[in-house]
Amino acid sequence: ERLTDFGTLNNVGLSKFTTQTLTVGMTETINSSLSNDLRVNYSRSSAVMSFAMDSFGGATPPPDSVLFLPFATRKNTFSYVQVGPVNYVVGSDNFVNFQRQLNLVDNFAKTKGTHQLKFGVDYRRLSPSFGIDNYEIDIVFDDLPSTVAGTPSFVDDNISSGRAPLFSNFSMYGQDTWKVSHRLTLSYGMRWEVNSPPSARDGNHPFTVIGLDNPATMTLAPKGTPLWKTTYNNFAPRVGLAYELSQSRGHETVLRGGFGVFYDLGTGPSGDAFSGPSWPYSRGKVLPNTLPIDPALAMLPPISLDPPYGTLTVFDPRFKLPRTYEWNLAVERSFGEKQTVTASYVGALGRDLLRQEQLSGASLPNPNFTRLVVIRNTATSDYHALQLQFQRRLFRGLQALASYVWSHSIDIATIESSNHASSTRIDPKTDRGSSSLDVRHAFSTGFTYDIPRLRVNKITEVLARDWSLDGIFFARTATPVNLVAPSAPQLFGVRTVTRPDVIAGVPIYINDPTVAGGRRINRAAFTTPPAGRQGTMGRGVLRGFPASQLDLAVRRKFNLAERTNLELRADFFNIFNHPNFGTPVSNINSPQFGQSLQMLGTALGGGEGGFSPLYQIGGPRSIQLALKIQF
Repeated sequence: ERLTDFGTLNNVGLSKFTTQTLTVGMTETINSSLSNDLRVNYSRSSAVMSFAMDSFGGATPPPDSVLFLPFATRKNTFSYVQVGPVNYVVGSDNFVNFQRQLNLVDNFAKTKGTHQLKFGVDYRRLSPSFGIDNYEIDIVFDDLPSTVAGTPSFVDDNISSGRAPLFSNFSMYGQDTWKVSHRLTLSYGMRWEVNSPPSARDGNHPFTVIGLDNPATMTLAPKGTPLWKTTYNNFAPRVGLAYELSQSRGHETVLRGGFGVFYDLGTGPSGDAFSGPSWPYSRGKVLPNTLPIDPALAMLPPISLDPPYGTLTVFDPRFKLPRTYEWNLAVERSFGEKQTVTASYVGALGRDLLRQEQLSGASLPNPNFTRLVVIRNTATSDYHALQLQFQRRLFRGLQALASYVWSHSIDIATIESSNHASSTRIDPKTDRGSSSLDVRHAFSTGFTYDIPRLRVNKITEVLARDWSLDGIFFARTATPVNLVAPSAPQLFGVRTVTRPDVIAGVPIYINDPTVAGGRRINRAAFTTPPAGRQGTMGRGVLRGFPASQLDLAVRRKFNLAERTNLELRADFFNIFNHPNFGTPVSNINSPQFGQSLQMLGTALGGGEGGFSPLYQIGGPRSIQLALKIQF
């Protein structure tokens, strides 16, 4: 069936969010040195979502006979239509995510001489629900002409059951703040955490395997087997100090420092096992590339517990929760009573971070399994930063804050770690490089200035009084661009984050006045590597575009009564209309490769652009007027 001509496709979505929370607490002062604080919280939230295509701008949405099936209607089906790189979603008027949480916190405090002791426990029980039983239909068109002709390149359908994991997190701590002297204060403590793998509230436990180290002989584990072994030695020490190096009035100098260990709760990786396409709670099939879809061919087989098993998300037998080591050291110097300068060194190390490995085909020599998504502790991250800050408290109508950060974030995998398999099974360190979110230099400043009154005469004094000027300026260097050669299958028999080979002697960047930013990445400098090998292009080597923006605001306050005033305000976002371009297209097979196609938007790095950048970073010059009554 042909799709009628359209000028564009429009996708609209409706989301309704509801949150209810109840907190009951009791604080008891036992005596002058003992107190206890107990808090119990129960909250629940829901998100109801639906999506549709509309006819705005002359678009003609595809008919329901193309997007849906007699047994998979708009009420219970998501239909995904992909045209080139753009996705459109239609249907499922009753897709619901629901979450309940019970949290109990008790803190006990005791003061003894120069010591302030605190002890406490924290228990959290979280029970989200991921959707309901929904069909999904995927229709992929390579380009606009094939969309108009109704000739897709890929069609499939699948169904996933709603899932309801149950998370339990327990921790207890003890700490002491010790006033050693009038110049030195120490704080130190220990936290113990137990974050067990989730269970299933509805009995639909995700399956795992036994014997993952030997895929040829591994077997399916009994239903209800935990995703990983609970660890009981997650101890997290923390220590901090504050020392006054100089107490000279107006020239005080303070040294501050701290160190701590922090553990992940495990809700993210275990959520993949519940919400992803996992056997036997999801099943699907690839359909002929014709429209409309033949309902007889689209009928899915009933659930079968017999091999070969479908996709499973499993965890390495030696899996442990990721941890982070964080520390900082800062020197703060006063210049008078209103101004301070602070220099800080901030560092963080992430260890046993998570990364996915996908096993299928030749990498999975077991006829009982078709595909495994394995989550392993094979990633690390390092962050080091020099931070400089100047602060001026309100004095003579002016207050200001300015900061500069030099930093370097290095890791093995950033956001791409959860969406793709690792590039090499032998040594994940081959992907170590600048983080996808690495910003080497960043500067920001903000100020508020109360404009002095003009006392030329009574008229000018009335018109010019109570005016203020606010400003925010930021500038940063470019974030990395990680090139992708997606047509190269890897050793695991899946498409993965494969970087291209670099062709020696060919310039990587080309000045081109016809593209955004006047520069693009040269496609001729890269080629797809052979199957089974990572490309020679390093990770995080190339950079996109820097960004900067100045926002100003003018406001005036009118006193209406003793405790009531009216504020008139005009905000000018990106007042100089300076363009900030999003990250260039990184797929070397794309016709727009190396070009920035959209503005920065709000996300760091911006991907290939953000949504609705008006009145925020990355958008065009925009003006907002506001009238506010304060009482």
